[in-house]
Amino acid sequence: MVWNDITSKLAISSASVFLRISVGDSRGSPMSARLDQMLKAAVDADGQVLRSAAARLDQLLEDIATGKDVTHDLKRRRNWQKRGDG
Repeated sequence: MVWNDITSKLAISSASVFLRISVGDSRGSPMSARLDQMLKAAVDADGQVLRSAAARLDQLLEDIATGKDVTHDLKRRRNWQKRGDG
């Protein structure tokens, strides 16, 4: 999941750079300014997803370090993700 988030963030950043080169700087037209704004919002959202994933990973590692059985939480999360994909 984290890998997909990272690759999507890179893809959005690359798209932003490409559009700035091909369309020109966003100061020129309202349409390119709006597109730039949308791309920045998507990058910000991806950043939040990455921070959330890092926090979950930190909690998981902390639970493992203290000897907590994390299998139930992992199975529950996996089943929840499968439900969202279907």
